[in-house]
Amino acid sequence: MLALAGRWHDVGKSHPAFQGALRSKGELLRPDRQDLAKGPEVCWLRPVGTYRFSDGSDSRPAFRHELASALALFAVLETFQPQHPALLGTWGEALQLLGHPIVAFASTASPPPSIQQILDCSADEFNLLAYLVASHHGKVRAGLHAAPKDQDYRDRDHRGLPIRGVREGDRLPGICLDSTAAPLPKLSLTLEPAALGLSTRTGASWRERCDQLLAQFGPGGLAFLESLLRAADVRASRLRTNDPALQNEVSA
Repeated sequence: MLALAGRWHDVGKSHPAFQGALRSKGELLRPDRQDLAKGPEVCWLRPVGTYRFSDGSDSRPAFRHELASALALFAVLETFQPQHPALLGTWGEALQLLGHPIVAFASTASPPPSIQQILDCSADEFNLLAYLVASHHGKVRAGLHAAPKDQDYRDRDHRGLPIRGVREGDRLPGICLDSTAAPLPKLSLTLEPAALGLSTRTGASWRERCDQLLAQFGPGGLAFLESLLRAADVRASRLRTNDPALQNEVSA
């Protein structure tokens, strides 16, 4: 589960708020792609320009890519297997009996291996995976709360305020986690897990999932797993390994 969390932990960096924060500067030209997680220090925008969309259409100063990454996991289940035990599988029938309409259509596309690994998770494994992805910077843990800058956001299109810079209906582009496999599909993010109670889209709330993890692992055990992923992320970020796909593009 730690290895799978490591693979998915930065998917949220494909969000347009994050991608817009990395700009060309001088002779340092930003490649035309949507999956850049790193860049030269001088190319990062600083406040107040941080996390501004590249086309200038929006700005999310409180954006946390790790929350977008975790919500992408929910989007995978909602897209390919809405009746998954970690989503509506346990609650779908009960919600329907209570009079709540369930609108869930699974994609007929064959999922790439990186998607299938998520679909193969049990409900408990999925909850741990989502928590580790969300918590790897220590900013998002058992509660999904709006930051002060989220509350200052001007909701012009009536999609609601952001939570940590992520809004209902935000979309992640289809990027490649594995250069030898098909890219991920575009994923639509929802803030449904942040609400208390059962969701007709994502089932149990984030709070309930975290309570279950705390009961299963204890605070110390969960913190230990979280620290392992964080330590691995720091070590990997210090590496100077060239990305073959990016190197080929730059050379061209």
